[in-house]
Formats: sequence, structure tokens, C-alpha cells
Amino acid sequence: MQLRCFGLKARKHEKDVVECEAMFEDWAQALPPHFKMQGTDHSLDTLPGYGWLKHQRRNLHSKYYIARISLHRPYLLATVEDPDEIQDGAKYESSKDACMLSAMADLNLRTQTEEADPLDRFKWVTVSHSFNPHGDD
Repeated sequence: MQLRCFGLKARKHEKDVVECEAMFEDWAQALPPHFKMQGTDHSLDTLPGYGWLKHQRRNLHSKYYIARISLHRPYLLATVEDPDEIQDGAKYESSKDACMLSAMADLNLRTQTEEADPLDRFKWVTVSHSFNPHGDD
């Protein structure tokens, strides 16, 4: 996907993006049971020595969703219904769906798996942006 859709040559939505989406789907379907996107086997999660598994799964799933969003994001605004370009908007509907479903799945993943308050990370971002080591205003 990186070479085909984010390389130096121009990409074509109908060919390159659709083919990359199929590669994503094939990859997701080939994951081992403990890393599956749907119907994940959680049987090892609480066993001694497997504490790393849920964190790796969350990281893998999150990167998958972010990669799908990156692939389809350039076509997201092309789906806006404009009476003059309704046919072009329909052509990119699959990209809009992929972006929205991936964003919702990633948000759901993050809110379900956070042990602490998920808004804590935003508090630290606010603090870090307010801090100026040079004292300039």
C-alpha cells in the first residue's frame, strides 16, 4: 500500500485504492485468532505471561484503522453531495464509508480499552502546549 498509494506516482482511486483496500481486508482475515478484528479470541488475555497481548492487539488494530483512514482520506470530501457532481460523489462513497467506519472502530477501541480516564491524555497535551521554556509570551 505504501508504495502503490503514497509513492511518487499519482494514484488512481478506482484501481490503486480499491486494490489496497482488498489487500487490507485479506490481511485482516489472515490474522491469528488472538489478533482478529472481529470475533477476537480473548482466552489468553488473563493468563500469566500474556499481559502484553491485549496491548499489542490494541496497537495493531489502531494502526490498521489509521492506515485505512490515511488511504481513503483524500477522497472523503469528494463524497459531498453537489448536484453538479453527484456521479463523482457516488464514486467515492466507499472511501467515505471506510473512513467513517475505521474512525468509529478506532474510537470505540480506545474508549473500551483505556484503563484510566481517556481524557487524561488531552490534559497533558494542553499542559505541554502551554509550557514555554524560553519564557517568551
